[in-house]
Amino acid sequence: MQTLKLTRQMRYILPFLSLLALTIPAGATALCRPDQAGLKRAMAATLVVAGADRDRRFLGSAVLWNDGRFAVTAAHVVGERRRVRLRNAFGLEVIAEVVILDAARDVAFVKLAEAILGRGLALRRTELALGEPVFAIGAPFEADQTLTGGIISAKGRQIDPAVPVYLIQHDAAINVGSSGGALVDCDGNLLGINAELVRNSRFYAGLSYALPAALLEATFDGVLQDVPVIGLRLRPVDGMIAEALGIADRMGLLVDYVVPGSAADTAGIRAGDIILAIDGRAIQREGDFALFIDDRTGSQSDVTLMRGQDKFLVTLKFIIEGDSLISSGSYVLGAPTAALLNHVAPVPGKRCTSLKDLGVILRGRRVSELAPTSPAYLAGLSVGDEILAIDGVPVGDAGFVWPEIEGPVVLLVRGAGGQTRHVVFDPFSNEQGMRPIGGAVVLDPVVITL
Repeated sequence: MQTLKLTRQMRYILPFLSLLALTIPAGATALCRPDQAGLKRAMAATLVVAGADRDRRFLGSAVLWNDGRFAVTAAHVVGERRRVRLRNAFGLEVIAEVVILDAARDVAFVKLAEAILGRGLALRRTELALGEPVFAIGAPFEADQTLTGGIISAKGRQIDPAVPVYLIQHDAAINVGSSGGALVDCDGNLLGINAELVRNSRFYAGLSYALPAALLEATFDGVLQDVPVIGLRLRPVDGMIAEALGIADRMGLLVDYVVPGSAADTAGIRAGDIILAIDGRAIQREGDFALFIDDRTGSQSDVTLMRGQDKFLVTLKFIIEGDSLISSGSYVLGAPTAALLNHVAPVPGKRCTSLKDLGVILRGRRVSELAPTSPAYLAGLSVGDEILAIDGVPVGDAGFVWPEIEGPVVLLVRGAGGQTRHVVFDPFSNEQGMRPIGGAVVLDPVVITL
């Protein structure tokens, strides 16, 4: 038997290869062997969706469901249409009726007159694994039945805090037209349908999102509750807001605006309130509000909120068929405990400034002049805004003494259109961002609308 002699290069590279081998998950080799027959079935079950009218405008993708008499797609693909055209990989076309539409969760089902396009895919019932290979099939840029590959990069990702849905995050390339197309495993089993890119981007940027098969099945079976329209615009309580309001960091959600006449308005929720809990469950992440509301067992939920120094409980009633919104009012539970409040005492010698020194000129409560270099301007304050509260303290029409500013500031303002919002800034920070122009990136949700 010959003795293996190690060269200098081999002595350096072998330890690296050993370390690499330790980092590869067990079973990765088996997972990386796609079944060609399974992927072909998945390609055949993925459809192109177009308008049913004469122009046949391209809309996106869909997947045959169950025995092939239905197809599932994303709700934003069909929009408000009640009929769409489906085409399979062999060029066969049919007209299908939209029969189930859950716009909030972005799921739609269409019904075929008969199952002539083939059968649907088997649903994957076992748990997904991080790093598991996946394949996205759809019609990106109208390129029929295109397959791309990637891995599961996160499980259970809630990318929109106003929607009670956990999505599958993966890095298989999807683009405009991929929405509604299949996400499958190596055997061609259906994991979900692709539905989202990173918001504010129409092109693939390394992060893709799919609605999981369990959600699709629950929608088809009709076991999900409606996602109610509550009439709230909220924002997470970050460190700067917490310091300005003198509360514990990252506690609850700050109410920016309440739609007049909405369920939230009827319940007694007001702009400037901090929502702490739903049905006794503390809000720890911005998406918890929608998820807890979705878990409700009845037609109403108890909302714990803080207004100034008081802790309140209000009853939020949802619109149900044959019923109307009736407010149960609110009542004081008592002042928040020391664990909830964390007022910051003034520090001797701490820097102070004022709104006037920051380039904000007021006429009463209304902003009459605003310097374009002011941190308040960069945070979104505008000429004509009416300041209703500063750091949670209401501003009276007369006799109000504007306080000196010693740290982060939270202004509750009412704009020209009558809607309220919060403007948050720290005049002593060197990290002022660019002036907001509206909206929020899906992965960095500043404002939550429910």
